[in-house]
Amino acid sequence: MTYIYPNYYRVQPQPNSRLSKKYTLYLYREGYVDSEQLVGVPALFIPGQAGSYKQVRSIASETSKESYLKKASKSMQDIDWFTLDLNEELTAFAGQHILDQATYCNAAIETILDLYKGKVNSVIIVGHSMGGIVARTILMQPNYIPNSINTIVTLATPHLNPPILLDPVLDQVYHDLSRYWQPSQFEAGALQEVTLVSIAGGSLDTIVHSDSIGLQYIVPDSHGFATYSTAIPFVWTGSDHMAILWCNQLVKRLATTLVDVSGSFKNVSERMDIFRRYLLEEQLDSFKNQEYIPKEYDDQWQLVTCEKSGLDQWMCKTIRPTITLLPSASAESLVGSIPYRSINVRLDQPVSYIGLMEKGEVVIPNHPFVIIYNGSTTVHKSTIWGI
Repeated sequence: MTYIYPNYYRVQPQPNSRLSKKYTLYLYREGYVDSEQLVGVPALFIPGQAGSYKQVRSIASETSKESYLKKASKSMQDIDWFTLDLNEELTAFAGQHILDQATYCNAAIETILDLYKGKVNSVIIVGHSMGGIVARTILMQPNYIPNSINTIVTLATPHLNPPILLDPVLDQVYHDLSRYWQPSQFEAGALQEVTLVSIAGGSLDTIVHSDSIGLQYIVPDSHGFATYSTAIPFVWTGSDHMAILWCNQLVKRLATTLVDVSGSFKNVSERMDIFRRYLLEEQLDSFKNQEYIPKEYDDQWQLVTCEKSGLDQWMCKTIRPTITLLPSASAESLVGSIPYRSINVRLDQPVSYIGLMEKGEVVIPNHPFVIIYNGSTTVHKSTIWGI
């Protein structure tokens, strides 16, 4: 959780849209930290299914504090957070709500940019759940302002398929997204300056299956990636569908990332380097072998690829998670059986070793760090993930 002093100010004038009758644009200010003036880079939060505009408070609060601590660095800027009251509509059940919200978002972005009087020309977008689908739909609308969005971060968003499909309009929205968001669009099309990062909470999210947050065939590696909260350095816990918005470890890491991304204009490559550095990569130069890891510590370990750099020295980094984290069924109730759990791993590049690395500062009594796997697939007892 985050200690916050939230203040929400209704933006005046409101966006010039017929949808302003049911939607509202707010400016978030952190008490005792943010000034009343707009002095940074604008970011827009889009809530998800039945979501509240006040759900921005944790990420906005941590971002304000991070900016405040880094003001001595000239490369750092504040982030001015805007948030949308979308009438808590049920976007997971009605595709027309997604289209209406995307249309309104473009009007809101135009209003936000007007507040800066030409000093900025784009807005960072953070979308939760179906808000991430709204974020991608924004760029397909007739009233989209070219290049007004270049950075999108989604949290627990079902990019590959809707959680439940009861509406033909929703089916058409996903179909249109799949046709528009193609890797070719990032090479020389309308999306060549856009980066998209998708974060899932893992197996604790029982509303949106984490496999559906993937960006396969949607975004090339040069412009985005998908990851699990448990794969992010210094975030050693999963998050359920709502807690992903206020899990302090994740929110702090994301705040640091966004502050660095927002400082001075950065091209796609520079932004992606920042996202990878904060959300994917962590290196260790040495660790010990371990054969048995207690089951209760599963969520405190992360998958890594390793290369041997010297005698008993290893260089490791977290795996880009095109992986399935859900455990397989175990046979613990069968007499004489050896229960196991497994993870399916797909890697773009061949590696010498795959291992498990401890996350955070977790102390397991009488247990060293990690087991190294080499070569073909193996299955281990229930106290360790099978690779």
